[in-house]
Amino acid sequence: MRKIYKSLVRLSIALGIYGAFWFVWLLPVCTYGPLSLILGTTGYYTMRLSRRRILANLSLAFGNSRSESWRQRTCRRLLQEIVRNAIEIIAWSKSRGQAVEKCVSVTGAERLSQALQEERGVVAVCAHLGNFPALQIKLLRMGFPMKVIIRNATNVYLNRLWARMMTCVGMRYIYKADLRRAIEASRQSLRQGDCLCIYLDQHAGNGVRAPFFGHQVMVPVGAAVLSRKYQSPVVGIFTFRGANGRHQVVIEGPYRLQRTTDAEADIRANTALFISRVEAYVRQHPEQWFSWVHRRFR
Repeated sequence: MRKIYKSLVRLSIALGIYGAFWFVWLLPVCTYGPLSLILGTTGYYTMRLSRRRILANLSLAFGNSRSESWRQRTCRRLLQEIVRNAIEIIAWSKSRGQAVEKCVSVTGAERLSQALQEERGVVAVCAHLGNFPALQIKLLRMGFPMKVIIRNATNVYLNRLWARMMTCVGMRYIYKADLRRAIEASRQSLRQGDCLCIYLDQHAGNGVRAPFFGHQVMVPVGAAVLSRKYQSPVVGIFTFRGANGRHQVVIEGPYRLQRTTDAEADIRANTALFISRVEAYVRQHPEQWFSWVHRRFR
């Protein structure tokens, strides 16, 4: 009975999201801004558990350096941004990625080009900041061989919807539900000269401890392990929404990595470097970091 109940709940959630998807699909673009403002603000006042977690994370990260009113305002803006980003992704899939051309700019594309010229593939450190799928979509449309490692959603119906939307814009994924297959697919991707995007800003129970906003947190080691094993250069690719509403993709690096005879020490040091770059961008745009909604500090 419990399995049947969970399946029905997942189906109900999926049907609700499918309905929202088609509702947004039919709306004109001019309604996206007001709609995200209304829904995000509504979520702020109704999603109590999410609001508490976001506020608690902000308090842990910034301590007394930021006021309670700032944390409340940042939380509200974050929820508005999440809705706005979701609406934009639907619009981009509707236009098969063409709409990205008008609203996303890239800085540092030459850094990625130079790194790819080494013909050892490129590992890209990324974060769930801004409308983060925009960076892969934009760079794909610029001709870069992008691929991203992602975690499967627990809801199979949502997985199908997400896959459908991303297929429309040409995205290529490696799912890490099957770790062995994911490792082999990552190896092949780097050997083929792809830019492999790895998001390392969420908790990883099998990661390593590294400083983040003054706390020791568990950070995934995939980027450090792959770059060391295959001698691939590592760049940082981050995106955020500017004051004008446009998305800015920033490419930095390649990073100067620690490479010694001590593999474990190198992985720890390089992972700490990567998460420090994530922190730098989150500090600049805290209202756009999606991972505040998760238990990041544990």
